[in-house]
Amino acid sequence: MSYSVELQDVSAVEKDLKVSIERVAFDSKFQKELSKITGQVQMKGYRPGRAPKAMVAKMYGERLESDVVQEFVQQAVKETIDSKGLSLIDVSPFKVNKETNDGPIEVNLQLSLYPEINLNIDNPLTGEVSIREYSEELLNKQLESVRIMFAELKEATDTDIVDQYSVLKCTYDTFVDGEKKDQMSLVEQDVDLSRPNSFPEEIKSQVIGMKAGEEKEISFTFPEDAVEDLKGKTAKINFSLKSFRLRVLPAADDEFAKLLGKYETIGEFKTFLESTIKAEIEKGNMQSRNDALLKAVSDASTVVIPQVLIDDEIRQILVRRKIVDAKDKNASKMPVEGLRGVLGEEAQERIKMGLVYNKLQEKFDIKVEESDIDTMLESFQELFGEKKEDLLASMKQKDLDSQASDWLLFNKLAETVTLTEKIVTDFNL
Repeated sequence: MSYSVELQDVSAVEKDLKVSIERVAFDSKFQKELSKITGQVQMKGYRPGRAPKAMVAKMYGERLESDVVQEFVQQAVKETIDSKGLSLIDVSPFKVNKETNDGPIEVNLQLSLYPEINLNIDNPLTGEVSIREYSEELLNKQLESVRIMFAELKEATDTDIVDQYSVLKCTYDTFVDGEKKDQMSLVEQDVDLSRPNSFPEEIKSQVIGMKAGEEKEISFTFPEDAVEDLKGKTAKINFSLKSFRLRVLPAADDEFAKLLGKYETIGEFKTFLESTIKAEIEKGNMQSRNDALLKAVSDASTVVIPQVLIDDEIRQILVRRKIVDAKDKNASKMPVEGLRGVLGEEAQERIKMGLVYNKLQEKFDIKVEESDIDTMLESFQELFGEKKEDLLASMKQKDLDSQASDWLLFNKLAETVTLTEKIVTDFNL
């Protein structure tokens, strides 16, 4: 054989591979490829294919050496994973060691293998889940949101004060430990207080009641889930309100209901809104229960995850949070070593949950029958209060098969996992 390999365990899913390429075999392959290129290359001052081989080697030799090494490495990796029965997911960039001109060429790389989850569902499991509950307060919040959509905006006068619906034109500088944080400061930007994430409630409560032209020092304590260097610290915010606009909300009466189209009274619209809210809550609760069932199994199962998968998931988290543009061609390769401490645990949990889900699908070997889809739709009709035709209109056949498969899977899990439910009433849809 023209090369030898040495495989060493780093972890259950990572292995170091050293490929030693015999110098004679490498030189023979290199010269063969060099001759092929020499016969094709066009070089100024020479007829096509007649350039001196030494000149071609000088120009293309380094790239050609890399290509030849790559070919040997690819062959070595393939034979290694085939002979060992390994499930490969990634090969690291390799490092070449050429200490002498006559000894073997040594290449060091790392193989990352697909992780195998050790599933535990043989014993009864327990978990916790937060279940949202409908309330009149939630109905009023949603009605208010609709009224905000139809509100009129007017410029505030000198005597008007900011309320929870105002749109501000403001400038503020944020200081932590006496140091200005530019990424937490704004210059004459519009901020809509009616939006849930406009400001944290602690800041919003100190802004409400201000007048146009007023300046104020605001205090804000970072929560425990903030990044490590800000957690629990107090920020001082020099807040300057340049101007603001007031929202004039329409009254919640029959005339307003008629503006919305098919309603004659505000009572009719509230009835519609209530049924819509309850359906959304039940859909969310079903997803929460499914997630809790999956998490209970995940917590009881074990797996070793290769770092390359964790890093890829960190990048996906950054994309989902819109910190990184999904269209950025470099997003899939951006270095994330500095974020492993912050996002590594979350990334591992997400990967583990996905592995558990795939393993459960494989274990239960669920086959969806037409009767299963009908039974699922009947269950959804009762749970969400929606008509069968409306459910079908929102799903394609592929979605139906997938949802029925999930529905059957989680029904099976519910026989193994006991969930403790915690009722939540303070939430936003």
